[in-house]
Amino acid sequence: MYCVIVPMPMNLQAPNNTGVLVNGMLNLSCRVESQGGAANITWSATTLAGGVISLPEAVSDVNGFVTVSSISINNINQSYAGNYSCIATNRASTVSQSFIVSVISECVC
Repeated sequence: MYCVIVPMPMNLQAPNNTGVLVNGMLNLSCRVESQGGAANITWSATTLAGGVISLPEAVSDVNGFVTVSSISINNINQSYAGNYSCIATNRASTVSQSFIVSVISECVC
């Protein structure tokens, strides 16, 4: 007798590279469809110079095979510019998506 392990695929949808105005609000969501049960989603972020960006606690919603995780940051400043990653893990695998957040200075025209 033998056992066959079938991977449980996950489809991860995360934001594209995005820009936000200084003092604005940054809203990021990551959506995962997982045939292997609910996925655990974590977030990480580093500055363009490699420092760690402290992120607020994410809010997650699980509905069947779909998990959505969101973070919101008010009063954005340049310290939030950097590389963000959404990492989804279930019992069979881990997938991630990375993207860049740019903070744009207000235009004085």
